[in-house]
Amino acid sequence: QLEGPWDVGSPPLAGPYVLDGVVRARFSTGQECRWDSRLKPEVIEHAADESRLSPAELDAIRGSDAGMAMLRRRDAGLGAKYDSPYANEWTVEVRDTAFLVRERAEKGRSFFVRRQGDWSYLAWEAPSASAAQGRLWISDGAGLRGFEP
Repeated sequence: QLEGPWDVGSPPLAGPYVLDGVVRARFSTGQECRWDSRLKPEVIEHAADESRLSPAELDAIRGSDAGMAMLRRRDAGLGAKYDSPYANEWTVEVRDTAFLVRERAEKGRSFFVRRQGDWSYLAWEAPSASAAQGRLWISDGAGLRGFEP
């Protein structure tokens, strides 16, 4: 009952998402389920490799960035640096046990955020009235956390 009426045999990798008016979900086995007007999905055994998908298809699969500049773990590894496109003086670096957030100026301010397990993404939120320099959002084993530089 918790897994639903159809056993796919693997956890979802992406989705559900909508592409071309069809609801889809991709699974780690390479299967893709598609729903259009029926309750039971059409199961595609070998979904298209993500490297051959169009930018629109990738955006649908990966989900909306909700207006934030985002770095996903699958696109970067340890040592990756990600500059804020909104507050150009800030950058974040992925380290073994922490994220180093610092101003790019020679003697700028900096602080560490301890990593909790695997991380999913880093996101820079645009500056606003409540956060003049924007916010850094970190999704890791501790959940979703926000930090103001």
